[in-house]
Order: sequence, then structure tokens, then C-alpha cells
Amino acid sequence: MTEVGYARFPSELTTDELAADIAVIFHWSPADTGKMNLSELLSWRYQAAKRCGQQDE
Repeated sequence: MTEVGYARFPSELTTDELAADIAVIFHWSPADTGKMNLSELLSWRYQAAKRCGQQDE
């Protein structure tokens, strides 16, 4: 696990996986997530994890 600010993420998590998690929860397209920098991806992925009930990530 890697801790980034207020959230912990698996170290092997790729930007494509971050974008996929965001897309599943928020129904955003790759064009939407493709414009995001890493910090934004991590922040939105954290929000997606909270919304799907994930506690550890």
C-alpha cells in the first residue's frame, strides 16, 4: 500500500486502473479521465472508492 495524502492505494495500481474505477462509479468516459493529472485521478478514485463502500483504499 502507498499512502497519498489522506488515502491509501495499492502500489501496483496503474493510471488506467484509476481511470477505470472512476468510470465505473461516475460513468465518465476515457476522454474525461484522460485530461486529469495523477493528483486528480487519485482524488477522484478516492471519491469513487468511498461511494462504492470501500473502506481500506
